[in-house]
Amino acid sequence: MNATNILHRLKGHNVTVKDGERIGVVSSFGRGAQIVTKSDRTRDIVVTANTGDIDLDNEVVIPSGANTAYFERNKMIFADHMYDLNQVAGKMRRLDKYPSETDHQSWRVRAHINDNPIGNTVRTIVEETGQIGVSIGFIAKDYGAPTEDERKRFKSADGSTPHSVVREWDWFELSFTALPCNVACQSMAMTEGKSADMLEAVDRLVTKGLIDRESASLLGMPITPKRKVHAVSAPAPRRSVVKVYEWGSVG
Repeated sequence: MNATNILHRLKGHNVTVKDGERIGVVSSFGRGAQIVTKSDRTRDIVVTANTGDIDLDNEVVIPSGANTAYFERNKMIFADHMYDLNQVAGKMRRLDKYPSETDHQSWRVRAHINDNPIGNTVRTIVEETGQIGVSIGFIAKDYGAPTEDERKRFKSADGSTPHSVVREWDWFELSFTALPCNVACQSMAMTEGKSADMLEAVDRLVTKGLIDRESASLLGMPITPKRKVHAVSAPAPRRSVVKVYEWGSVG
């Protein structure tokens, strides 16, 4: 998966991009995702979709700058920016400014998760790991290098500052993904440590049979091709040894 592929998918969402605007993606690992447990039949989860933190591409997409009108009309939540019917993972029930309307530092989404293979995979990942990758497709309307005030405002704990700030943006799509990456308007970057942890966690769920390989791949989990069966000759009287490796934990 690369930046070109993701941007191509987003452009297939039939959104209008005017001169001076750009399509982008802002992603996170959705830590703190929760299953709503009012009853055993509840299929809702709550996840933080966007914050004012410096993202994986050293950019800030300011939560208060979002125009959510299109997303609130469409409501559908997809798997890894793919728009086939079998990749509709759920539907947005509620979109909340958090922690409050006046102190708007992030967006929280409550979503109903579909009872289909991709939806059940999302729900299981949240149940077992407490997180799920989320990725917003947006159109950057007002963006550029940070002002001196923005450098101070969005300075991270380690002292780094963003190279770009998206101040106004149209939120047109939300996806769940196993591997959050960021394509801020032009490029892509990944945090290897967190990505590796997520890969390992999802791989473990496949190995245990809690989720299936196909659904994991629809969420962007890379599939290692099955290795071909081949014999390895050994000196007599030992027999030839044949090993078959399935996708999952390889020993």
